[in-house]
Amino acid sequence: MGDGGRIFPVEWGVLCLGTWNGKKEKDGFYLVGRILALKTYRFDYVKSTLLSAMNSGNGMKISEIGNDRYLFKFNHVLDKNYVWERTPWMFDKNLAILNAVEDDENPLTVTLDWSAFHVHVHGLSVR
Repeated sequence: MGDGGRIFPVEWGVLCLGTWNGKKEKDGFYLVGRILALKTYRFDYVKSTLLSAMNSGNGMKISEIGNDRYLFKFNHVLDKNYVWERTPWMFDKNLAILNAVEDDENPLTVTLDWSAFHVHVHGLSVR
């Protein structure tokens, strides 16, 4: 897909250029994500690596939806929560940003511009 599609801000909203067909299956639980990297990865490499790392017990499917985004479909809400609660995820030393997708929401317009981090501070003196 060349540049993989891009999102361009316009005065009245967001213009999405992608390949997603606009249809989510009703029988699943969804996250959308993207990898913050300067280079583009082959989808089959991303898919096999993340399927192995996220290790969904009840089944998970990853689809490429355009605009450098991936749609994660989980068969059980516990698998979705497991992946969501263990953010941040890394892919090839790059941050993979994830966000939840509601039933009536378009995954191409979900905000993917921040990620939570856990920070441990040791040896800090408190006065």
